[in-house]
Amino acid sequence: MGWKFHKRLVEITTHSIILPNLPEQFNGYRIVQISDFHLGTWLGTHAIFEIVDLVNQQEPDLIAITGDFISFNPPNFAPGLVSTLSKLTSKDGVYAVLGNHDHYTDATLIRNVLEECKIVELRNRVHGIRRDSSHLFFAGIDDFMTRHADLRSVIEQIPNDENTVILLAHEPDFADISAASGRFAMQISGHSHGGQICLPFWFIFTAIGTQIPIWEISSSGYGALHESRLRNQLVEIPLQLSPRDHSFPIV
Repeated sequence: MGWKFHKRLVEITTHSIILPNLPEQFNGYRIVQISDFHLGTWLGTHAIFEIVDLVNQQEPDLIAITGDFISFNPPNFAPGLVSTLSKLTSKDGVYAVLGNHDHYTDATLIRNVLEECKIVELRNRVHGIRRDSSHLFFAGIDDFMTRHADLRSVIEQIPNDENTVILLAHEPDFADISAASGRFAMQISGHSHGGQICLPFWFIFTAIGTQIPIWEISSSGYGALHESRLRNQLVEIPLQLSPRDHSFPIV
């Protein structure tokens, strides 16, 4: 099942991000984000294989997956996830958070899939990547819409105020909350599918995950990046050193 898919239809976009306080050892660090497979609803196993191949071709330092792996009948589609996502490769591993559909269906089964694929779930957790004596930290929030997020616990795990921390959160609107903490350099999210299409006389709820454009910079210098098209895009994110004035431009 799923749409007819070919990787030639996938657009790979690159967003070079300048982060304040990024350690020099991580200058040029490359993150590839993928999100919202909804396996069995929109994409089939063959399509996920194609996406995995494209991701691996980017030779990323780290892969981030921001939730919504399966929309329904997880026992039927879980083997397809294992056979595909287990093929992802990067220098520093693959990290993921769950989305609302993962909790609507079977979060425990999805977690078992991630474990089998050796994908690290950042379930209200923080993980550090080390280069020499420097660290770049990745934090993950469990799904906010289904009330599984625990930001306080995440913040308590961050070693000190000087570290650069990148947050994975399924819903982009969580940036309103995470930015207020002042502890994260940027947030990477999925969920929105680049907006939603609603046919006449049909209704769609858009309270969560629709208000933030693909790259938004707040007055405090906080950025939120999320996938911007309906399952046909990979996002590559090279990180760069901040200039001395600690501004936060897009380059």
